Amino acid sequence: GLAWRCSPRSFYQGLAEFDPPEVASAPLPRLYLQAKQLASDLSTPGELKEAWQPATAMSVLGGLVDPPDLATVEATRRELAESGALTAAEEEAAMTSLGKACLTLPFDLSLCRLIWLGVHWGYAADAVVLACSLAVQDPFSSPSAFATPSPLELGQKLRRSNASRRFFDSRNFSEPLAIRCLFLEFWRNFQSTADGRLGCRRAWLKHANKLAGTHAVIPKRLAELCAQVEEVARRLSEICAPGSLALEQLQEL
Repeated sequence: GLAWRCSPRSFYQGLAEFDPPEVASAPLPRLYLQAKQLASDLSTPGELKEAWQPATAMSVLGGLVDPPDLATVEATRRELAESGALTAAEEEAAMTSLGKACLTLPFDLSLCRLIWLGVHWGYAADAVVLACSLAVQDPFSSPSAFATPSPLELGQKLRRSNASRRFFDSRNFSEPLAIRCLFLEFWRNFQSTADGRLGCRRAWLKHANKLAGTHAVIPKRLAELCAQVEEVARRLSEICAPGSLALEQLQEL
């Protein structure tokens, strides 16, 4: 079929000829680490090195069809070094275990660092759940006058939503910790059911609908949180040392 999009001529004439490349909007810290890893993978030691092979992350980035703003690379290197993803703020610096984790996990640098610290402190599973709670949409309901025009009904929904948030917050006054407690309540009850052995999105959604009967949560968002936690735990398990405490904790997820 055909799709007709009506817009003023002035708006159409102001559009760019092509969409901006994805590299232009990608976070530069992650992009720099990816370029550094690619340069390492393509490198050949000694005299066997070909002229076309990039030697550094800068050469990889500079060789892109639409390279990012290379003037900000130095500041990016400092940021990565200060966070612990690089051994130093230099082009020849090596990636640390945090830098390699950033290439594996689907998060920005700050959330990757949260998980990395959690692994080192012996709380890998908690760190994964907290990072995911900061990355997904709020699973608690958020009633609004737009969707609920009746003031009486809106007031009832707001009280229920507030009661659920306060219950899982347990006076910690922290939204991520409240979502973590919600996930733990959901996960413990889910694992005790027959569906707990399935571990699929449909089973999560089914159990989330049951939880929504007693607490003000949005089942679809809660199921998305579970899917995110499982995916991150799977990715992180692939780079954990066999037999480590972190791997043992992640296998519980």
